[in-house]
Amino acid sequence: MARILIVGTGDIGGHLAESLVQQGHDVWGIRRSNKPVAEGVTVISADVADAETLIDLPTELDIVVYSVASPVFSKEGYHNYYVKGLKNILRQ
Repeated sequence: MARILIVGTGDIGGHLAESLVQQGHDVWGIRRSNKPVAEGVTVISADVADAETLIDLPTELDIVVYSVASPVFSKEGYHNYYVKGLKNILRQ
């Protein structure tokens, strides 16, 4: 059994989280909204572009999946979520 963090549990990440839980893994999912994720997924409400929201992340993870989507469709928005957001996660 693996300890897995999915960063971005929207459509794609949410389906992956559900499948991994069904396989018996411990799964945490980060998402900006408070919409529910599949049963068995521990939801962490945070925004990867804001490092201050990335508190209390699980430790001793086996796998991290980065599956975010930028809510802002601009060069700056893409940079905040695909570059800065990934750096923020890797610092944790």
